[in-house]
Amino acid sequence: MNLTLPSTLGGHLRMVVGGQHFGLSLDRVLRVALAGDARRIAPRAGAEAWWRGAVLDGHRGVPVVGLAGLLGLRAGEAQALVFCRIGGGQIALECEGVRGIVPASVPSDALSSAWFPQGGGSVI
Repeated sequence: MNLTLPSTLGGHLRMVVGGQHFGLSLDRVLRVALAGDARRIAPRAGAEAWWRGAVLDGHRGVPVVGLAGLLGLRAGEAQALVFCRIGGGQIALECEGVRGIVPASVPSDALSSAWFPQGGGSVI
């Protein structure tokens, strides 16, 4: 299952990483997919723990980064892949889940426990 977001949507995608809630700017997000549905390419032996290999997207591989490992957090079971624009390419960010969208109309100082009840409200 894939969810493609409209390019005109503003705000942040709220996701769970290492049991904490983070936001990712929607201008970077291409789509969200269930991690279990992805066709995986395993990482090479000896790769960093946060390097999760790649997923096949059509006929090309997209690198997968485990955000919990990259941020030094304990990773839970990966439930979602967030496909993002980075520079001129794309990557898939592995996370424990997606919990919705924080609209652009919400001021950044309001990113509090009302929006992120289990974490610090960090925006990455």
